[in-house]
Amino acid sequence: MTDHKDDGGRRIPGWDGDQAKFEEYRQRVTWYAAGLSVRDKATAGARLAGHLTGEAWKALEEIDERGRRLLERPGGERILLNFLD
Repeated sequence: MTDHKDDGGRRIPGWDGDQAKFEEYRQRVTWYAAGLSVRDKATAGARLAGHLTGEAWKALEEIDERGRRLLERPGGERILLNFLD
C-alpha cells in the first residue's frame, strides 16, 4: 500500500489491488474521509480512485460515466470501497 500527498499536504491512501492489504486500505480510507472538510468530502471518492495502482486501477475500467459521477459526490469513498470489495 502506498500513500500519496495531495495539494493540501494530506496523505491520500493508495492501493494496488493486493487483497491481503484491502482491510487496511478500507480503514485508511475511512479515516482519510473523516478528516476532510465538508467541502472536500464531495471529491474524496474521485481523489482516492486517482491514487489506485496495479490491479485496483485496472478494475476502474469497469466503471461507466454514471459510476464516475457517483465517485464525485459525498459518500463517493464508500461507493469506491464497495466496488473494490
